[in-house]
Amino acid sequence: MRVAAALVLVLACASHLVSAYPAFFAREELGCVAHPQKRYRKHGAPVADTVTRFVVTDVTTGKPAASVCPGTAYNVTVSFPEKRLAMLTVSNGNFSEPGDEECPNRVFFDRSQGFTAQTSHSMPLVVPCKQATPLVLKLTSATDSTAAYQAVDATLPLGAACAPVTCAQAAAALTALKSAAQKKKVVVPPSNVPPPKAGVPGAANLYPAGGLQPGMRVAEVPPGAVVPPPPENQQAAGKAAPVSSKAAPAAGAQTAQAVQPAATATPGGSIKKL
Repeated sequence: MRVAAALVLVLACASHLVSAYPAFFAREELGCVAHPQKRYRKHGAPVADTVTRFVVTDVTTGKPAASVCPGTAYNVTVSFPEKRLAMLTVSNGNFSEPGDEECPNRVFFDRSQGFTAQTSHSMPLVVPCKQATPLVLKLTSATDSTAAYQAVDATLPLGAACAPVTCAQAAAALTALKSAAQKKKVVVPPSNVPPPKAGVPGAANLYPAGGLQPGMRVAEVPPGAVVPPPPENQQAAGKAAPVSSKAAPAAGAQTAQAVQPAATATPGGSIKKL
């Protein structure tokens, strides 16, 4: 059985962008929130990603979300300046299409899951019904099979006035998202890659000039910004808003930090109450 599994892995490695497959790193069984901390295969060691953008919207209302509530479903979108494959994890939660059932808080945006390299990827996420601390999103991406890993994370604080949601309601929301995903999912062999998934058009208009800068923790959509519709694989239409983002260190675990929901910051500055 191990020989057969190894053969499948070797055959898969013959395809283009194969080393950029996040699923291959995940097979090292380092945990559901593990990300590369050093060189892996042909990739260079992770470097701080200061250009990737996180956008979160409420699945039901389509409204932008700078904070999250327990038991609620959100669309999480990551946008890049160029096409990439990626692996996204959340410290606690359930994605509608996880890479494997053992790690519902991890998703692979690679060809093993029917994705091709794109300038943006999106996936619905249901926050646990009893979540009591901020969530931390971590993303590792790569442009090709020899490029260095790009690492970044974002903190999702809990909302200050969340409506009560039962665990049964949260479970029902996740079931509905999974069902919708299965209806749209098309399984194809690696040699027959599906067409690219839609990206987020005009994503640059959602952010200040120059994008998110190191030290910027919470940002609001600037006045007059053009807010594009979400990708076609999202569950609801609505505006998109950035959440707190900071570059992840090359090594070590990221500790979630609570952020006041009504706050803003300037690059390199401290958070100030509005």
